[in-house]
Amino acid sequence: MVQGHNSTSGHLIGSTDPVTATGYVGPQPPNADHAYTLTVFALDTVLDLKDGYWLSDLRHAMQGHILAQVSCDLWSRQ
Repeated sequence: MVQGHNSTSGHLIGSTDPVTATGYVGPQPPNADHAYTLTVFALDTVLDLKDGYWLSDLRHAMQGHILAQVSCDLWSRQ
C-alpha cells in the first residue's frame, strides 16, 4: 500500500521521521470536540504515486479520473 504524508509531517511542524510522518494517525482534536471530513473517491485508474506523496500530489493525480465522491463529517472528542 502506498501512503502519503499526514498532518504531523513537514518542516513547518518539525517532523521528518518517516515512521510518524506518513500513514494514518487517527483524529487528534486540537482543544475540543472537532469535526473531520472523510471523503471517499471512486477513480477510473490506479494512481501512480510513491510513498510519502503530499495531498497536493494526490489532488493533481486524481484530476480527470474522479467518477464519484461522497463526504461525511465525523466527530471526535479530545
